[in-house]
Amino acid sequence: MLDALVRGIIFVTWPNIVDVLTTEPWLSTAWRLANLYLDGLGASSSARRTASWSD
Repeated sequence: MLDALVRGIIFVTWPNIVDVLTTEPWLSTAWRLANLYLDGLGASSSARRTASWSD
């Protein structure tokens, strides 16, 4: 069980964020990952809403 958990850990960084988000089969998971990434960068909630409108 621990092996499955370790394989499921992904480090999201600037160089791989696009690949992580575009290969994620579940749109809701991609949105959650994108929001976590933006939160980590200190983006405001209004910046996240603007990004979602442009999709």
